[in-house]
Amino acid sequence: MKLGKIMFAGAGMLVAAVAFARPDYGYTTTYYADATYGTVVGESEFTCSGRWFRSGVETDYFVISNENKC
Repeated sequence: MKLGKIMFAGAGMLVAAVAFARPDYGYTTTYYADATYGTVVGESEFTCSGRWFRSGVETDYFVISNENKC
């Protein structure tokens, strides 16, 4: 019984730590097909709430924009 209480308390502290771990910035990343940066093939957005939205393809050719302080 004591082990169960310790595990429950530890899980509660973990949830509390994750809840307060908010990012400092939100931003948008645009991914391009090649080094000419002419054709957009994907995009991702990291929000101030810590959510990450992605669409398309991630490549080595990208630009980070729309940085905003949370």
